[in-house]
Amino acid sequence: MHVHAMHLCGMTLAEYFAETGIKDEAFADKVKISRSMITRLRLRTATPSAGAAMRIFDATNGNVTLAELMPLPHEPARADA
Repeated sequence: MHVHAMHLCGMTLAEYFAETGIKDEAFADKVKISRSMITRLRLRTATPSAGAAMRIFDATNGNVTLAELMPLPHEPARADA
């Protein structure tokens, strides 16, 4: 696997999947987490348990860290939207 320079601080699960070609279901099996949770983690809408985060970190050879697994903050609704 080639890691781009911009990923030296880590990459998101979505970036890791795009780079490696792995799918949610295969990764879920590998790290013993439900496919639906992997999908939510990839979309950054859920927070992993400590154990799940460690398994993901290990399975991605340290490319995906806890910081990249944390949900994105919600943006406030815009008045002009």
